[in-house]
Amino acid sequence: EALKVVTAGMLKGAKGSKAQQVAALQAMMASVFGGSESNLLAILSKRDFEDIVSPDMTVREAAKYMAKIRKGVAVVDGSGELVGIFTLKDMNNRVVAKDLSPDTTLVGEVMTGRPESVSSDMSLLETLHLMHDSKFTHVPVVDGEAVKGLVDAMDVMNATMGDGSGKDGWRTFWEQTMEFGDDDASDTASQRSVAKSAASRATGASRAPTVPKPRVSGTVAKLRPSKPVVMFVTDSILAVSKAMADARTDSAILTGGDANLAGIVTSTDVTRKVVALGKLPTDPVSSIMTPNPKCVSMEDDATEALVMMMDNHFRHLPVLDSEGGIVAVLDIAKCMNDAISKIEKLEEMGKKAGGSSDGASEALKMATSGVKGMSHTQIQTMHALLGPLMES
Repeated sequence: EALKVVTAGMLKGAKGSKAQQVAALQAMMASVFGGSESNLLAILSKRDFEDIVSPDMTVREAAKYMAKIRKGVAVVDGSGELVGIFTLKDMNNRVVAKDLSPDTTLVGEVMTGRPESVSSDMSLLETLHLMHDSKFTHVPVVDGEAVKGLVDAMDVMNATMGDGSGKDGWRTFWEQTMEFGDDDASDTASQRSVAKSAASRATGASRAPTVPKPRVSGTVAKLRPSKPVVMFVTDSILAVSKAMADARTDSAILTGGDANLAGIVTSTDVTRKVVALGKLPTDPVSSIMTPNPKCVSMEDDATEALVMMMDNHFRHLPVLDSEGGIVAVLDIAKCMNDAISKIEKLEEMGKKAGGSSDGASEALKMATSGVKGMSHTQIQTMHALLGPLMES
């Protein structure tokens, strides 16, 4: 609680120098991703399943197991060596979209081979930075010669939510990364224009936003949501799967005959409801979609939209314009990636401005000096506790 108070004070006061901004963000990141469960081992130790398959397993067999755990898997050969990973997106793009038989295709033929791995003592924050820098969303965990499992970006984000106490930290995280991001408004406007033209088949959509209007962080438009894949509910599973693969995405927004938003389908649906259950790719996509999904508008509050996605474990969220037309889709993993990009850019600017250590001390003084109700001794104690953290 003390860290939250001081961090809030730092964030309000750290708008002078880039070094102070960096110090404030570092403290905020520590409060969100720190704590007693701050590494990958904490995630893996809570699992009651093993996310490992053999390269000689058929895709159908793997899909049944992946459907059960709702995750991608690490691929380990008979000698116990990590040889690849096989994700839900791989299932859609490399199997279903190519119309391969899951009963005769082996995991080793369609997996992502020779992936980079990390150890279980890697911190959550380091893991997110690695995923950002390497441009991937899954990382296998290997300790010595023992393969422990596969962790994705959503695992890391969900681990920090805990029993709900982490929600305030995430709210602050999203608000401040957007505030310090210095987004180009013209870029946002361009993104909206591209998305709207791409979704011309859904211009008649009419659906009320599900998130309150903006209060602090700005609108959903500021997040620059992605161009959507928009298909009809009458299209075949195969057609939608191919469209997702061509766009290199793992979701599609579906419309009905009236062009209104009707549903959403993801690579998770393809694995669980098509490959695992033996459904035919020629069946209509309406048979596997999630109908009437929650949605937001471009004008809704960005932070509320992101917190709502984390609360409900949504990876994707349709975005509508003011008239109810489908214009974009929010991908929370992409939003996290963009936030990390802003932080790394700000850290680099902070270093050029003179390093973060002096900025950290100054920001800490600025924060504690303005906290009401704290005695001199309490303030000195906060300096002693947070000083080393801020310096690092």
